[in-house]
Amino acid sequence: MTASGMIKGVGRHGLSGEKRSVFARAAYEETLKHLIHAAAYGEVDPMKGVTENILVGKQIPIGTGSVRLAIRKEDLAKIKPLGSSKPES
Repeated sequence: MTASGMIKGVGRHGLSGEKRSVFARAAYEETLKHLIHAAAYGEVDPMKGVTENILVGKQIPIGTGSVRLAIRKEDLAKIKPLGSSKPES
């Protein structure tokens, strides 16, 4: 609230109104105004923040949502399926 050197509120005239994300701005107040403005000016939302991802039902990009897992197909065949009581060979 004071990162810019001035005290700002959290609402549409403060921090929320300054966000780059269209969905984050629209989440607080004046939703239609923000969405119409974004459409008219061709704004693109990178969907990098928590607020906008929650609004559209995506996994948020923090914690386990920020990790990508890569595995080779050969190694995938060696993994025991969940719920299997049979030991690996």
